[in-house]
Parts: sequence; C-alpha cells; structure tokens
Amino acid sequence: MARSSFASPGVIPTSLERQYQATERFHVLQASKGISLQTRLLQQKRRFSIRDSEAFVSTAIAPNGRVAVATPSEVRLYNIECQNLNKDVTPTASVRLKLLSKGESVRAVAISDDLLAVVTHRRLMVYEYQETGNIEDNSLPEVRIDQKASWTPRSLSILQVDATDPDQSAAAWIAVGGEGVNGVRLYQYSRRPCWTALRDCHLTLKCPRNTGLVKSVGFSTFVRMNFLFIFAVTSENQVACWSVHAQGLGKLPSPLAVSYCDVLTVVAGAGRPVSMSLPPHDVNATQNPSPHRGDITGVNIFESPSERPYIFVAINQEHGSQLMRSFIAPLGAPVSRWRSLPGNTTGRQSLSAAATRNGRFLVVVEDGALKLLTLRGAFGGGLTCSDRTVEWASSLKETAKDMCAISLSVKESLGCIEITGVDGRGHVFSARASVPGMPVTAPPSLTIGGFTMAELHGDQVVPTVPELCGKEISQAPRVDSTVRASSGGVEVMLGR
Repeated sequence: MARSSFASPGVIPTSLERQYQATERFHVLQASKGISLQTRLLQQKRRFSIRDSEAFVSTAIAPNGRVAVATPSEVRLYNIECQNLNKDVTPTASVRLKLLSKGESVRAVAISDDLLAVVTHRRLMVYEYQETGNIEDNSLPEVRIDQKASWTPRSLSILQVDATDPDQSAAAWIAVGGEGVNGVRLYQYSRRPCWTALRDCHLTLKCPRNTGLVKSVGFSTFVRMNFLFIFAVTSENQVACWSVHAQGLGKLPSPLAVSYCDVLTVVAGAGRPVSMSLPPHDVNATQNPSPHRGDITGVNIFESPSERPYIFVAINQEHGSQLMRSFIAPLGAPVSRWRSLPGNTTGRQSLSAAATRNGRFLVVVEDGALKLLTLRGAFGGGLTCSDRTVEWASSLKETAKDMCAISLSVKESLGCIEITGVDGRGHVFSARASVPGMPVTAPPSLTIGGFTMAELHGDQVVPTVPELCGKEISQAPRVDSTVRASSGGVEVMLGR
C-alpha cells in the first residue's frame, strides 16, 4: 500500500497542504455564563407533559425559533421564542398525516423559516407553514420518494437562503437520506414570489463506499461564492460530503467540471465526493472489533473567522468504544490535521453538537450538561478549543439510537449567544451566554438563482491522495487520524 507524502519529512508541502497548515489568527472572544431555562413540550389536546415513556421520532428547530416534532402519524409546531419558558410550551399548529398504508409512518421532519418538510416511508411532503389557514391547505406537490419500495427514506434536512436574483427571492434545498440507495436525494425549491418545487431539479449524491443506511443529513452553515456543502452520516460511522454550486435557474442539468475553489480550499465539483478514512487509534481494533462501536452524533461544516472551511464531528464513545474522540479539522485535510478536542473540555459521550455561524464557538450536549466551547487557532495550524468552557446543567437526553431526536439551534446576537435545544422526550432547554464584542454574521445567501444538477456515479471519483498503511497509523499521535482524499467532496470513515 502506498505511503502518503504528507507524513514524510523533507517533502516540500504543496499549496493545498500549506492551506491546511495555515495559522488561524483572529481575536478570541470570551463567553460568560448567562441564564438558562428548562421546560417541556405539551401535547396539543391533552394538557399534560409528555411522559418519559413517550418519544418523538424526530425533532427540528428553524432559525426563527419554530420547533417541529413528529410522532409516527402527526407533526406538531411550537413557537419557542414567543412563549414563556417558565411554563410548559403549548403547540401552535399540527398536521395529522393521511398515511397511505399501515406500513407508512413519519420518519423525519425538518423546518426552515418558511417551509416544513416531512418524510415518510414513501413520500416527501412540504408545507408553507407560515401562510394563513391550516397547514395542510398550504402544501406543495408531494414527491413519491420510495422508488417503488426499493428505497426507504430515513433522514431529512432543509436549508433556506435569501437570493439577490430577479428570478427568485429565496431558495431552499431538501436532502433526504435512507436505506437501499447508497446516497442522498436532493431537491430544490424556489420562492418567486410563492414557493415552488423546481420541476425535474433533483439529484442523487452517490456514496459508493457506503454499505449501510444514511441515518442523518445536513448542510454547511455557510454559502461561499454560491458553493454550499451537504453531508451525510451513515450507520457505518462514515461521513460523506459534497459541494454543490448554484449556477443559474432553469438550466439543463449537467455536471460541473472539477475545479479548484481557492476560497473553500477544497477541490470541488458539483456533487463529486472526496473520500477520507479515519482508522481507530489502535490498529488492532479492526482485527478484534469491540462489540460497542459508539456513534457519530453530530456533524457541522462551518467557516472560521478567517473564512476557511472546517468540519466538526461529535462522537459518542459510550461502552468502551474504540472510536476517536470528537474532533475538528480543515475540510478535506490529510493525515495529521485531525485534532481531537482537548480532554478537559469535553467528555467521551457527546449526544449532539452545533457550531456558530461565525466559527467562534461550538455547542456540545453531554449527558446532563450542555457546554459552550471557545474556538482558537491551534499550534501548527487549524483550530482547537480553549481550556475555559461555559457549562449548564441540561435535561436534554438521548432516546433510542435509531432516532435523530436531539436538535440544537445556536443564534448569534450582538454581544451574546442564544442556545435552544429539544430532545425526543419533549425536554426544552434554553441558555444565553454573554460574549462582549461578538459580531453578528449575516445568514447565507445566493447572488444567482438555482443550480445545475446531474446524477454522479462512483466511477467518476478519482483518488488523489494514497492510503496510509497500518504501520503509519499505529505511529500517529492519538489526536491525529488518517485520510484518503480524492477530487471534490469528503467521506470520513471511523473504524471500530
């Protein structure tokens, strides 16, 4: 197996390597602990809190503070920001779904400032929930998504951005992951002036290495030069990322040529994945796997204050898992650029995580606690966390492992951070931290409308960075990991 030149002494770094090693220089802001509130969600008809034995199959929080939760047959909306959190929160609306068969039920929900997305075993349904009247009366055409029972949807995410374009005032993308297809299905919507699903504008992002199901999907917190990133987490603890470029509304689908994106420091092509592999710290763990694997519980792709893209992966190491600790790295970086978070800042069991849009803070949910971590430049390049953390006691808990039920929202205000969390048992947590001098980052937006999509297959992925052998892996520092990279996106594989 070929050795990676990145780990060899005396090798002159390439321009891409130098970007990964670039020193982050920005003023580190100090956060101080503010007030926190904990409450619960009320059911719509029965005026009592949800019992611990009852759980939602999915939760989601919009940037505007709206919360969506789903049971197998119903979706409920709550307006957290407009209610007194000293009391239990009452729902503002609900959608009772008309299921097509006994085998159909709600799998996941996602919510943006304007749109509510619901995916079942068979269908993707989208509603303009901000419009007057019943939510069911403001639905967009549903999509039959199960491909004649050959694919079962499992996870869902939505990104809505403003657009400075004469053809549309906003755009939205909905990503759906599942089992039976090694990839993610992506759909585009446009507001001009009403929300419309763009006809035939959908894409399958292929995961050629994936042998499991896609248990969660998501989007980057930024859109840079009309590029955005989409990621997927599989049941095999793989993270696949793709870059998608907005080219122009209504153009015929055709793949973008692979190009170098200097701003994002990633070799990026539309829908083309870059693959990376993270082995465990102990190379023998792959030969004698632990029965308790642990899980990836959160992924965030964000920009640092220097406008460099990073990926943060939160990991639950419960039951003696051999997985590395939660880590942060430049997006697409090779070999030793992966840094585990300092052990004195987080524990081994991260249940969920989020990054601020300005790239200055991370939020991590642990068992019984919620932590705010301050990001700073690391020695030798990249980012790490300051030793000083802000911590609150938290009621947020995990439910079943097959439920993506803990959702986080981190809102930047002038001089403060507001954090909201909700879990699958209806617990609501809200906290505020004071951050003097912190600016507010503008939400992501497009300068042109739409983007071009086409289906890509595994044979279009060409490896460009060789794979490290076991000897190099065993000699690597514990904070580091091994990476295989190819042109255009990112796939991270954590071993047993």
